[in-house]
Amino acid sequence: MNLFCWLVPEVYIQFPSVAIGHAQLLHLVVSTVDAAQLQDLVCHILQGRLVMFRSDSFRALLSASLSWETFEQYCLWQLVTAHGIPIDYVLPILPRLEFSSHAEALTSILLMLKQERYVPTISTTLFFGTMRIFVISITAILNLVCRPTR
Repeated sequence: MNLFCWLVPEVYIQFPSVAIGHAQLLHLVVSTVDAAQLQDLVCHILQGRLVMFRSDSFRALLSASLSWETFEQYCLWQLVTAHGIPIDYVLPILPRLEFSSHAEALTSILLMLKQERYVPTISTTLFFGTMRIFVISITAILNLVCRPTR
């Protein structure tokens, strides 16, 4: 397994047009890593040596990840955070999320929103999309968006 995780950055570096945005490859990675290996991948990303996401395929990757196991989704969101993916790339998936089924994604999005100063598109996404998110999540999101800037 260590060999596989050692090869992952090289695959993404040497074959970016095939590897970046490939949902099955990303799923293979997040389904086989442990916490230490995930940390190694995050370090590669933070050092600028590894890119695993591209804007044109990011929404499809998020959609595919909604059926993954909890730890796999946790790993994905750690990689997303390491890349510094803008919240605008994540918001389009919000209307597809269900409170009872997508806790990992909702929690990660809430944490991303907490880091944002102002998200003008969130109200449109919340109120005009086909939302099925429980009231507590909407309240939490609105509290984050409407809080005074520090």
